[in-house]
Amino acid sequence: SRMSWVRIPSPAPGRPQGAPLSSLRRGVSLYVIRSDHRVRPVRGTFRVLTSPVSGNVRLTYQGINHIVEEHDDLRDAIDTVILTVNDPDEVRRRSSDPSKALHIRRVDNPRLGAPTVSVVVIDSATISSGPFVVTAHSAGEQTLRRLRRRSEMVWQRETTPRSP
Repeated sequence: SRMSWVRIPSPAPGRPQGAPLSSLRRGVSLYVIRSDHRVRPVRGTFRVLTSPVSGNVRLTYQGINHIVEEHDDLRDAIDTVILTVNDPDEVRRRSSDPSKALHIRRVDNPRLGAPTVSVVVIDSATISSGPFVVTAHSAGEQTLRRLRRRSEMVWQRETTPRSP
């Protein structure tokens, strides 16, 4: 069957937008419109990334929706999130929650409000489906210093390349 992709802003809670958009869920912005004109949220894995620490990492549509909806500065920079996991400058673990691996990369991207992107990957052995991206943030120098104080280095690139 033929399908089209569409990005629709989610309706405010309790305020239906009319059929078929009344079925839209809060916090979900990626939908598929099927050939029968039914609107369905996109689910599942968008892409499998390769982290130097976590191995194969799933970037799900739910993760993309969270980044797009909650982090305006990364709305048009999913490619930078992918690059940060695939080719980070450093990977750190928080002392308070070692199941979270912070993939950090310095970027030269005028679309972002800060010079560094941090992507949080959950890679606990208790998750049967494997590691996945939970969120991403752009970080300024002060935020980056705070992240470094609260975490331990587990991997670092020997030489830091220039960002694309």
